[in-house]
Amino acid sequence: MTGGDVLDGMIPSFIYSDLRLRFGKENAYDFCNQIIHINSDVWGKKDSSSLAIVAHECGHAIQPKHFHASLIISRCLVAILLYVAGGLSMWTGVIQYAYLKAFIVAVILCWMITLIIEFDASIKAYRFLKQTKAVNLKVARLFLTRAYCTYLLWGWNF
Repeated sequence: MTGGDVLDGMIPSFIYSDLRLRFGKENAYDFCNQIIHINSDVWGKKDSSSLAIVAHECGHAIQPKHFHASLIISRCLVAILLYVAGGLSMWTGVIQYAYLKAFIVAVILCWMITLIIEFDASIKAYRFLKQTKAVNLKVARLFLTRAYCTYLLWGWNF
């Protein structure tokens, strides 16, 4: 099994026709343009970790669109609150404190939505890989856990 087999197996034909695949240095899914970015090294390998990474990104492609819309809305909310808080920085006291609390809540909301989206993509990938019986599930689970935990603790590699 290769990355192409994972893509063919996970993505239904009605989504597959609109999806584009790009090879580069990162593994990511661009939900606005429906592009799966896959590292060239990962795509060609047949090991469990590489297949788990491809399956995770394919998991994003089959997620409901409202998942990604909620992420965009929450990120916009953070940007708006940051702008408003910056405009009010000349004021002191209760108003500034209220906006700071609202900003922190918005950032936490955005983080939680991102975590849910990543967790859902990993679950979809794991279910597919489990059905194929072509990978070491312990290794796949480790890499799929890393895929969503990246957003749990930013920049922390474990």
